[in-house]
Amino acid sequence: MTRLTLPLFLVLTGCDLSAAFESYRDRFCAEQCAPGRACPERCTLPGTEDAGTSAKGPHAFFKTAGDDTFLVVHLQSNAGPGPAATTLLEERRVADGELVAAEVLNQRGAVLSLGNRFEGALTRAADGKSVTLGASPPSASMQLQEATMAHRIVSVRRGELDVSRVLTGYAQEPLFAVATADETTFWAVGATPGALRELPSDAGASRLLASRTGDEQWTTLQVADGRLFASTIELESRIEDLGAVQAIGVATPVVRFDVNRSVTSFAFVDTDLEAGVDTLFVAERNSVWRFARDGGAWEPRWEFPQDQLDRCVFLAARREGPLLCSTEFALFRFDEVDDGGVERRLLFARTFDGGADAFRGVAFPPSP
Repeated sequence: MTRLTLPLFLVLTGCDLSAAFESYRDRFCAEQCAPGRACPERCTLPGTEDAGTSAKGPHAFFKTAGDDTFLVVHLQSNAGPGPAATTLLEERRVADGELVAAEVLNQRGAVLSLGNRFEGALTRAADGKSVTLGASPPSASMQLQEATMAHRIVSVRRGELDVSRVLTGYAQEPLFAVATADETTFWAVGATPGALRELPSDAGASRLLASRTGDEQWTTLQVADGRLFASTIELESRIEDLGAVQAIGVATPVVRFDVNRSVTSFAFVDTDLEAGVDTLFVAERNSVWRFARDGGAWEPRWEFPQDQLDRCVFLAARREGPLLCSTEFALFRFDEVDDGGVERRLLFARTFDGGADAFRGVAFPPSP
């Protein structure tokens, strides 16, 4: 197994491979994996022997045939001051949340901050062939020059991880989400002034398409049925249709929520009940929802109240289920049962070890 090192952090490795070593920064591993010493096997991330450190190249994921897995962003930082985090992209099993493989994105030039809970969304492309992530510079501090000082688009395909695309135009603002139909064009949204930008696949200059006014912000994006959709927070939270991807236009509300029900993420799914996407999952402050399209309207099918101490922030959905969600501290799955009800089951809960630690976006793997 390859020993992983990172100059800004003492240890990066997967001590959650056994119940006794749930934390990546377990003290034993921190001591044993010091420079010049060989890491014990239990202190290394699985699958990293095939991982690379280039901006574009092979990754450690999807090596086990038949494994039903998902991807999740996992941020970690040592105790004490510092805006940057060890940014891990992990592959975990759908059945039990067990860690399968991981990539340390810092080694590829992409790093996230722990400071904004909307950063780190994973979005599956409309063609299903890639999963994208927006990475923004966490600080202008000179200490972070070794990590990154540029907004980047991270793209995960079945056999390649690419962080070579630099997104211009955000100037130190948090970058929340990136979406694409087929990687010919990317759309991105960030913090105030809530800008929607478009970037061609050749990584040329991005262009501003629209901005929110006042305190409203777009938080997550998805391309479905050839159209770009976004969620908003502040004022009236809603899912919006921003128009056909060839000509983004005036936003049209798809689903609306009351004030104080801030939408954090959503996912459209095609279950073949109607032509095109016909199911919509939404995570908002108070509940997780499933909507079904009935003609031209979206009607609620179920509502699952949120645990106020451990709210779902990001979602991942697919036709055959289950629905997955990440909170700051845990990963959950939702299964629909025979009587029409919904069960939520804990997949994985992180431990506390004196540092900062958070989950962000989740997504099912790209198709071959």
